[in-house]
Amino acid sequence: MYLKNLLALLFISLIIACTPYKIKNIHFKSETITLNAKIDSIDSTANYYLYFIKNDTLNAYFSKPKLCTNSYKTNIEIKKTYSLTVKTDAAKTYRYKNQGNYDVYVDDTFSNTDESILELVDCLNIYGKTIEN
Repeated sequence: MYLKNLLALLFISLIIACTPYKIKNIHFKSETITLNAKIDSIDSTANYYLYFIKNDTLNAYFSKPKLCTNSYKTNIEIKKTYSLTVKTDAAKTYRYKNQGNYDVYVDDTFSNTDESILELVDCLNIYGKTIEN
């Protein structure tokens, strides 16, 4: 009787241990999102403005060309929080989430940062140093 129970328990354990299970797939996608973030700083290269933005869950940057055909009425103020419409890239988001990203890439050059930072593709409501309210 004891051996029969032991074999039954072993058999059930073997079935449970060998049952296939589905690994959760995590898919990152490129998307356009609206978020509230503070413009932490604005740097400049020969051809681009480089915007560094932060909020409670995000540390990111994006670049905008200095020469642009459009502009808005409101000038951007540093350390002020704005509602930004930004475009993300799936590959960049995946690299940031899994490995961290300490490089800033603008004007075909890389710069290093002290903390991990997400590279955004674009911000749709900023032209030059002006923002749409």
